[in-house]
Amino acid sequence: MAFSYHRALAPLLAVLLGLACIEAAVVHGVLVALWGWRVAAPVGAIDLVALALLVRMLRLVRRRPLRLEPDRLILRAGPFGPHSVPLEAIRGFRSDWTRAALKAPDLLNLALIAWPTIVLDLDRPIRAGRRTIRAIAHCPDDPAAFRAAVERACAARAGAA
Repeated sequence: MAFSYHRALAPLLAVLLGLACIEAAVVHGVLVALWGWRVAAPVGAIDLVALALLVRMLRLVRRRPLRLEPDRLILRAGPFGPHSVPLEAIRGFRSDWTRAALKAPDLLNLALIAWPTIVLDLDRPIRAGRRTIRAIAHCPDDPAAFRAAVERACAARAGAA
């Protein structure tokens, strides 16, 4: 099963992209006026790369959904991931969370710039690069359906074992 999250993230990423375009134009104009093209050209190249990365992220958010497979949950956030979580490692969903909880070093926040709509706690930690993760936050477009599907899959997996 696939679950989208682009309706939660794409508008915020589009606003960020618009602000980045404005910022790049203003900074480029100021640099040209103060120091000329020799300084403005490399900074402009860096700005173009950053804008291209934002556009890429905006496109990948739609193309890479969250996936629930028979034995695992595949979580992504645009170009970040995939993070594979075995269903038997899922403890459950939190009912509420705070900003401080979202900043915990063992929580992977895949909601990026949006406020997460789900926080998934794990029974055993997983590795995400060099980090050890015990909880994952995300913002699927339909959090109730996502939560119900994951809980059903975990219950079916536990019943089969």
